[in-house]
Amino acid sequence: NTGIKKFETTPQGITVTGATNRFVVDSSSASAIDIGFISSARTIRAIETGGTNARPLTLLAQDFTFKDDSATRLTIDSTSATFAGKVITTEVESASTILLDAATDITLDAGGADIILSDDATVFGTISSGGGNHLQIRSRINDADMFLRGVDDGVEFNALQLDMSAAGKAIFNAGASFGGEVEVTGNISPSGSVLFNDGFG
Repeated sequence: NTGIKKFETTPQGITVTGATNRFVVDSSSASAIDIGFISSARTIRAIETGGTNARPLTLLAQDFTFKDDSATRLTIDSTSATFAGKVITTEVESASTILLDAATDITLDAGGADIILSDDATVFGTISSGGGNHLQIRSRINDADMFLRGVDDGVEFNALQLDMSAAGKAIFNAGASFGGEVEVTGNISPSGSVLFNDGFG
């Protein structure tokens, strides 16, 4: 091919060509990999030498640093990857636990106004704005109760249960104290003592 320049070393050498801004890392075997830099798309790809099938590309070094003209954008070492700026993706997956660790605050900004909680693709809860400036915490499974839990002397317990199979009936673990008026539109059915102040009882 006209215009091709080739440089080789032995036996795991480097072949450089002038065609389509491409160079070849040649292991002098049938498994040689052609690494091409396509100038118009600004992408790096790995294909079989003499073929078109894509192959995995492995970069082996102790540390990698990726820069543009103004600053370092990505640094990769043996234990971590450090990004400067946004990381844009649609999915993050781990076979273990994912840790979000910030020196200051963590902000969850959902343009759709919903933060969706799911377990193995089953949605069980949503935190949302409700279409305005309100805060809605929703149980998304039919008749699934909501619990407010805490720890007292090392023992975890339910402080408040909202019974969704009973239209959200509130069940307090150790009673409730109200600082103002309590309006009752139905019957009062106490299972224990009811104490009234200000002239009652």
